[in-house]
Amino acid sequence: MRTGRKKFGRRVLLIIGIAVVVMPALFVPYTPKNAVRLCILENGHPISAVFAFPMKMTKEDSTGYSGKNVLAYYHILIPFNISLGGMQAHTLGVHKLDNGGKTYTAFPAADVGP
Repeated sequence: MRTGRKKFGRRVLLIIGIAVVVMPALFVPYTPKNAVRLCILENGHPISAVFAFPMKMTKEDSTGYSGKNVLAYYHILIPFNISLGGMQAHTLGVHKLDNGGKTYTAFPAADVGP
């Protein structure tokens, strides 16, 4: 009986340990892709954040979102609803913070049209 409890306790500790290692690797915005995942998570969609698989758009495709090549835009596989406004986001804009840090920030982008 005690060996079963020990095995269960070890499994629980292993799962907690894996979660502690994986979560910061996915959601700390040191890369633009992680900033995209963090933005999705902040809008209340944790499963979409894990399975988003952000892909950087080409400069030609991203001009429809800003009119200029100011930001890097990332397309995600699983769209999500934005908490404010109800728009469904497929694309997120990412820029590096200017405060001298190494972090990025992302926000949902809407198409501005031709």
